[in-house]
Amino acid sequence: MTRERISGRCLCGAISFEVDADPQSVTFCHCESCRRHSGSPAAAFIGVPKAVVSWCGPERASYRSSPEVIRSFCGRCGSSLTYEHDASPERTALYVGSLDDPSRYTVGKHVHYGERVTWFDTIDSAPRYRAGSNSEELPVATEAVGSTEPKLAIGPIPPIAGS
Repeated sequence: MTRERISGRCLCGAISFEVDADPQSVTFCHCESCRRHSGSPAAAFIGVPKAVVSWCGPERASYRSSPEVIRSFCGRCGSSLTYEHDASPERTALYVGSLDDPSRYTVGKHVHYGERVTWFDTIDSAPRYRAGSNSEELPVATEAVGSTEPKLAIGPIPPIAGS
């Protein structure tokens, strides 16, 4: 069976990439740094070996967001592209939002769930780890927390007078 290549790009298209491997992991990260870098309540990543990623376009801009972490992005449009940790120099995590077909992948785990935005969750049964999943920690949950029913922000609509 032939594997489909993974491809993606930044918002403006100046930087694109292809990956010649299946993801090693698919993760939702709920930490504050990932939220601030992505502008979203959580960031979704696919983890792949750096050696199988081919980049096209200008050099990515980067920012060391903590002593061990470098995040890259397009210097032209600002799109978030990668998360890289010094403890795993042979791996990179690509933002799922930058993929050409993000719906191909389902989440395998949630990390830093203890830092989550309490009103945000996803409907899946992936394990949720209070911190990272590389420790001896057991998941705190294996399904979405709270109701999956939509809630009205304003309550019921009153009847129209005279009807």
